[in-house]
Amino acid sequence: MKHSESRRPVIGVLINQIEGRYQSLIRKGLSDFAEDAGVSLKTYVGRSLGSPYGNEDSFNEIYSLARGSLHESAPQGLVVTAGSIGSFLEPLKNREFLESFGNIPLVTIGMSLSGFPSVETDNSLGMAALVDHAATVHGFERFAFLSGPDQSQDAAMRFDSWKAALDRHGIPESRRIVYRGDLSYRCGQAIASRLDVSGPLPFDILSCANDDMALGFIEAMSRRGLLCPRDYAITGFDDIPEAGFLTPLLTTVHQPLYEQAFNAGRILLMKIADPSFEAPAENRLRCAPVFRESCGCSPVPLIRTRRPAGEDLSPAAGRAERAAVSEWLTRELQLTGSAQSQALDAYTSLCNSASLDLRKFVERPLFLQVFSGLLDSTGGWSDFSNRWHVLLSLVRRSLSDSPSDMRTLRYLEDLFASAFALLTQKSGEHHARELSFLRDTQYLFRDLSFKLGSVADEAALRETLAAIVPLMGFTRVVLALHRNGAKALKTQDEEGGFYDDAELFPCFDAGGGRDSVRMPLLGNRESYGYIILEGSGVDPVVFESLRDQISQALESLSLRRERDSADLALRESEERYRDIAAAVPVMILETDTLLRITYANPSALKGLCLQEAGGLTSLKKFLEADDASAVDELVHRLDRERILDYPGLRLICPEHKRYIPVARISGIVDRKGNLRSIRWNALDPLTFLGDGLLPDSDFFANRNITKREKEIIELQLQGYRIKDIAEKLFIAESTVKGHLTQVYNKLGITGKGELLRLLKDEQGGRYGFSAYVLSLVNRLLSIEDPS
Repeated sequence: MKHSESRRPVIGVLINQIEGRYQSLIRKGLSDFAEDAGVSLKTYVGRSLGSPYGNEDSFNEIYSLARGSLHESAPQGLVVTAGSIGSFLEPLKNREFLESFGNIPLVTIGMSLSGFPSVETDNSLGMAALVDHAATVHGFERFAFLSGPDQSQDAAMRFDSWKAALDRHGIPESRRIVYRGDLSYRCGQAIASRLDVSGPLPFDILSCANDDMALGFIEAMSRRGLLCPRDYAITGFDDIPEAGFLTPLLTTVHQPLYEQAFNAGRILLMKIADPSFEAPAENRLRCAPVFRESCGCSPVPLIRTRRPAGEDLSPAAGRAERAAVSEWLTRELQLTGSAQSQALDAYTSLCNSASLDLRKFVERPLFLQVFSGLLDSTGGWSDFSNRWHVLLSLVRRSLSDSPSDMRTLRYLEDLFASAFALLTQKSGEHHARELSFLRDTQYLFRDLSFKLGSVADEAALRETLAAIVPLMGFTRVVLALHRNGAKALKTQDEEGGFYDDAELFPCFDAGGGRDSVRMPLLGNRESYGYIILEGSGVDPVVFESLRDQISQALESLSLRRERDSADLALRESEERYRDIAAAVPVMILETDTLLRITYANPSALKGLCLQEAGGLTSLKKFLEADDASAVDELVHRLDRERILDYPGLRLICPEHKRYIPVARISGIVDRKGNLRSIRWNALDPLTFLGDGLLPDSDFFANRNITKREKEIIELQLQGYRIKDIAEKLFIAESTVKGHLTQVYNKLGITGKGELLRLLKDEQGGRYGFSAYVLSLVNRLLSIEDPS
């Protein structure tokens, strides 16, 4: 029963990713339930708790919003996909997580924990049916299993059922292999990439704990030249949409994910309406095997009808039988409202048109024309292909129940072979339209990425989003950003409050949305806030891609502010310590990972004689050959160590012909921890050493050294070579050498080495030993004149 707008309840769902095949069906089921029941749905998208992969735990602060915040109240009830969110946690930790939501009514999916109602599927029968089929129909003798995480109840049940089925068929342990997995697509790819394929494969058939791993395995094996089912057989579990249209078609177990979510929503709503309502501790839905190409079967997949024995669903049934059909469709397809009426009318129309065709055995059956029109009119059904397989199989079974002659049976088989072929064609067109939409959206993302890369502040970011997100299908976008900028992520669990300091900025609101998604906006080590998105029919991949783009834009703004702050601090230091700062300027450069200069502060521009940064000039241009060859190894080290102090590199100033030591190299990483750019800090002591520690006027006057000789000595001590001095003073090199000889004679020395010792005594006596050390640094930084 639907609720009025003023009394509309709000329910929430916690999922560990939005674009996952499993999670997208769960969310679709709850979204359709919410629409049908007249409730609002809030989806909180984090990651798996306790995940061993990267920084996935940083996403999970978003779950705290479901407990309520200063900006919005908590939902009145929650559906938690505990089977996926808690797959890496012990049961006790999962219980603690659920209990952290206090008195909010909860229903779990995929994992049963005492005290919380759950909706699950009967994993055992489906997996057993796959093993029975592989052993009896195909005669396979060597079996392998790709498992899930140890804490995943679903994966554990499937594994136990696999072992029990092999025991029944007498398959010894020596013909069984178990690979450890984690239920992800990339895990299937990884197992395939490590498999020894130099000889025969160690198994005939690989049973995977879910479809994602199976599809990942198939993809990676095909890149290695091994094809399914030619070289091996494989099965999955879940029957996600891709299983029914990727090549080869995947043999799997149809798990009613959409139905699980729909049932969970129904139980939750009853719990909200009546807190004393005692939901069944476990609500298990039936699974059924779907035999397709990947095990070696026919490419036409017929989902076996799962109607209870004894039900009469013949096309000639009266009103009572029609009610039975309606009940069956509701139970098996979980269609409600107008979609349920569509399915029932479709069943009746197909049965009637087929009956007419069977009377005349026509060459152009009315049945196929009616079926084609129905496929076009139901294109909005979720899980389109699988639902039509179930419905078409029901019609076929109903028509085959009545005794018929051989001609009728053959005509019927041809009719349904054509019908399933038509369904395959229409399913392909259906997915092609989805891919076309995603391609158009990709172009929008390319435009968005370009525009976000140049935004100057959050206000410009919001304006850019307001212009583009409606074209992607979104009806509402709100940014909730921490008031004081980027916020460090928590290092330990705390209850709520993390987003209480966020300020909400509406970007676009077309109104009318009751199905919203909340996702965190993250950098590598900090949170920027979260985003609220609404959009009916938007592909889940688009949600995640938009979140990622906005996170990157906010990270760029944060880094820009950090860099501007560093420049400001440097300028303030120059104001406070003008003399020292002017004498010892700090050079700051940034490059990409290919060492192309993308930023240089004023000191670096001047010191390296750069016209401007961003022209993709290579940093290697300012390194000697030995350093240029070593810098690549330093970049590899930086990818691991993040900061390298005193790395031993020296920049070369092309005009002054001097070494400028690099004091620090630091890596700038993206939110996934990948090295994105490199910051170089260098110190050019030229001015300080030249003006502060070179001999003063009295030194030269007391020794009868002329003005020209003084100029030459100063330039030599600053590191200029003889030919550079000649060029700078517009005199010949021989003239420079002659002046140096005269200076050495006046000082009673024979060369530069004795000059430095003389300066040591002079400077040490007048200014102290430290001054002499800095003078020595000046010499060490000078590029030696080979002459």
